[in-house]
Amino acid sequence: MVSKLAEMEARVLLPLGEGRPEGPDEGAFPALTQRFAPPSPKGRGTCPKQERDYARQRGLRLIEWTYDPLESKNAHLNIKKLGAIVRRYYVNLYGEITSRLQQGLESDRVVAEWWIDQPRVRIEGDIRRVCIPGDIQALKQQSVASAKEVQRRVREEFLKNFQEDYFVAGFERKDEWSEYLFMRGASGVYQTD
Repeated sequence: MVSKLAEMEARVLLPLGEGRPEGPDEGAFPALTQRFAPPSPKGRGTCPKQERDYARQRGLRLIEWTYDPLESKNAHLNIKKLGAIVRRYYVNLYGEITSRLQQGLESDRVVAEWWIDQPRVRIEGDIRRVCIPGDIQALKQQSVASAKEVQRRVREEFLKNFQEDYFVAGFERKDEWSEYLFMRGASGVYQTD
């Protein structure tokens, strides 16, 4: 049986003209999950534009990664700036994490899908909103119990929206609270077939 992490990682890179792997064996994962960004000079990171161009040169059309849905800054970059969409939520994906940033909360993650050869989704129609704190780390410093309650609520709202064929198409960042914007049609947007 393939774990949820391995299943998610198998979907990281999709070459143009090829379908997603079905039931890959364990040995297939390293090739699929290798870092694909170009080498950076002097140990600096690469910017999203470089990664997009590098992926395009290799015939890829989809770049996926996970992030914590409670981190407003990450959501703003991924959804608002890059135009990624989200339609998958993994509960406690990595199990217990001992890092200071994750401390006190389960390792819930969403998968950002950056379709590099597609226009941004136009946000219209029936829009649902899911609020998150503007700064989850500050909330955790005030009350871990409150942060856990927020995570539970956000988890339930994301999963309900995904079950009802909604997906994250936008994000509005504010000082105190930010909002994910869900739109109907997750099953029909940017398909590989």
